[in-house]
Amino acid sequence: MLRYQLRTLLIVLAIGPPVLAYVGSYYFVSRRGYAHADSIGLSKSFFFVPPEADRDGRLDGRYQRFYWPLIQLELMLGTGRYPFAGTRGLS
Repeated sequence: MLRYQLRTLLIVLAIGPPVLAYVGSYYFVSRRGYAHADSIGLSKSFFFVPPEADRDGRLDGRYQRFYWPLIQLELMLGTGRYPFAGTRGLS
């Protein structure tokens, strides 16, 4: 019985920190994006990266692909916004 508890504990200790880092980084980046979008009057948009930091939109797209599972989960829960799909850097 103790063998199974130790194995479970080791699995949780091995998987837990990367999962917490993934979710924590998503939370930080998404909330920063929400604040930026709201500050410029685009409350229905969602920016992971402010336009000054990502002029060609590549970094934004990478974040959207990387965090896709959490974006979908947040949309299902009703607490998120749809990712921005506009044309950045073309103005």
